Amino acid sequence: MITFTTQAIDNLSNTLISEDGSTVVCLGLKESPFKGKMDEVRLSTGIVRKTIDFTPPSEAYTIYGMPASAISGLTHLNGKTVSILSDGVVQTQQVVSNGTITLTDAAALVHIGLPYNSDLETLNIELPLNDGTMQGQRVLISRVIMRMLNSRGGYTGPDFSDMYELTGEYKTSTDDSLYTGDVKLSLNQGYKDGGRFCVRQSDPLPMTILGVLPILTPGGTSGT
Repeated sequence: MITFTTQAIDNLSNTLISEDGSTVVCLGLKESPFKGKMDEVRLSTGIVRKTIDFTPPSEAYTIYGMPASAISGLTHLNGKTVSILSDGVVQTQQVVSNGTITLTDAAALVHIGLPYNSDLETLNIELPLNDGTMQGQRVLISRVIMRMLNSRGGYTGPDFSDMYELTGEYKTSTDDSLYTGDVKLSLNQGYKDGGRFCVRQSDPLPMTILGVLPILTPGGTSGT
């Protein structure tokens, strides 16, 4: 770990970098110590690396290389089950062993990380009715229209224990492109309290939901 300290320019030390490289003096930052994270820090002494204005990259750091099937450097994930996206294709999850995983097919661009679910659950539906509020009513949602932007993969259903993969014109996890447009879904559920439904993204893929448009029928009070 590198520790950044501050030092005024008028009180310059002969050594800006400690012998073990663990301490670096940031000149001119007497009142503003360094705060944040740095990736791939390279330290040089007595060498001018850049003499023109520098514009930081706007994209996430990514390594591109020759296609390979053995991916190493994962010792921090040893024994962990990881999700894998290789050249845009979702792969079967693997357990990291000795800091390495082996892909079925060689790939040039691979993303590896711990899996997690991104869940969305809609709120209870509210509509003005002749006899008052929709609250306390049982609701039948026959279909749902989801408006998607640059998305792929995912599951939906009446609850998180009863879900099925988004298909049709929409792009599944095995496709290689993104989808923008409306996705029409049949939930195949009966009357339920509240009229909620759920969406889950469990793959390392983008999903942006711009709107949810349920097609519904109210029907009776709860418990009847």
